Amino acid sequence: MSFSSTVYGSGNMLFKERKEILMGLIKAGIGAVGGVLADQWK
Repeated sequence: MSFSSTVYGSGNMLFKERKEILMGLIKAGIGAVGGVLADQWK
């Protein structure tokens, strides 16, 4: 399989994965902030 056809075929998939990674980072950030706030409340 050539590189160009792989990129063209998985472009939409790559975008989906990128979106999921972004959502994961956001959730991780919220979790980290939540953990810090929880420590502050102790």
